[in-house]
Amino acid sequence: GDKRNQLKKTKATAGKGKKGKDALAAVEAEFATTEKEMTERHAAEIAALESGGGDEAEAAPAETSADDAKDEQAPTQTPAPAPAAETEEERRLKKQEKARKKKLEKKQRQLDAEKRREEEIEAER
Repeated sequence: GDKRNQLKKTKATAGKGKKGKDALAAVEAEFATTEKEMTERHAAEIAALESGGGDEAEAAPAETSADDAKDEQAPTQTPAPAPAAETEEERRLKKQEKARKKKLEKKQRQLDAEKRREEEIEAER
């Protein structure tokens, strides 16, 4: 749905020349990398769940990280014109690093919150 809408929007706004074709190719490449990353992430999550014996403590963060990735993808649906020097691979790597960093920050916030809760419980005793 999103891919189709974005392609339709890009076709309407982009010309029929080289720049228009490049814009369409960029949209298609973005969705292809997003789909590939999603399938890889899902395969890794499934493997982790299978090897961990269905540990619920590990399953919950995996589900929220998938939701975070969807939220992170939403603003990038309309790609800005990238400099010609930046390749698709560089953009993909930057995007992966940003997602990894965001996931680690969220995990750290969760751990800090859990630690504070435990300290409050200990203080009440």
